[in-house]
Amino acid sequence: MAGRSVRHASFLEICRLFKPTLIAAIDIGSPKKENLGWAALPSQKTGKDIEELIELVTSHLPEGPVALGFEAPVWVPMRDDVTKLTNARKGEGQRAWSAAAGTTVLTTGLAVISYVMKRIRRDAPNALASLDYVSPPTEPNALFLWEAFVSAGNKGGSHEDDAMIAAKAFEKRAQCASSDLTRHQKICPENCLNLLGAILLRTGWTHDQSVLEADTLVIKN
Repeated sequence: MAGRSVRHASFLEICRLFKPTLIAAIDIGSPKKENLGWAALPSQKTGKDIEELIELVTSHLPEGPVALGFEAPVWVPMRDDVTKLTNARKGEGQRAWSAAAGTTVLTTGLAVISYVMKRIRRDAPNALASLDYVSPPTEPNALFLWEAFVSAGNKGGSHEDDAMIAAKAFEKRAQCASSDLTRHQKICPENCLNLLGAILLRTGWTHDQSVLEADTLVIKN
C-alpha cells in the first residue's frame, strides 16, 4: 500500500507542475484560402497567419511547457476486421475521421502540421516534443501536442472561434492543480497509425519509431 501511495503522490505532483505558459490550438484548413484559424491563451490572441502563431509558440517555450493542439484527426485506427477499417473512432459520434469533412481536414492537416512542426523545430532547436499525457512535460522548452475535437453543435462563427473553443477546452481541463489529463481523453485508445508521430519523425523531433503507435490526448469541447 505504501508503494502505491508514493507512486500516486508522485503522479499528482507531476500534474501540479504541468502549467503551460501558452495553450494554443489551430483549426486546420488551407492557409492560402484563409480557411484556417488559431488561438492562444492566456493572451486571448487569435489570427489566421500561421507564422504569427509559430513565433508565439517559440517565444514562450523558454519560459515553460507549451501545449499545442490541432483540430484535425492526428491518428487513424489499424484494425483486424476489414469491415471496420473506416469506422469512427470510439468517441467521435457522428463526426467520423473517415467521413468527408474528416478526411479533408486530415489530409490538409498532414501538410499544415508538418510545416508548423518543421518551422518550430528550426526556430527552437533545443525544444522537445511530447505526446505523453499520462506524465505531461513540466520543464521549459517542452512542447506538448494534442488533438482538439470541436463538436458540430458547439462550433463558433469562424475558424479563430473554433480554435479558441479548443484552447479553452484544454485550459479548463489543465488548470486544476490536481488535474489528471487521462480523465479527459475523449477518444478510446486503440491500435493505430499515429500521423502526428510520423510528422515528428520526418521533421527531426525524434528518432523513436514508437511514436507511430503512440496514444494521443484528444480534448473534446
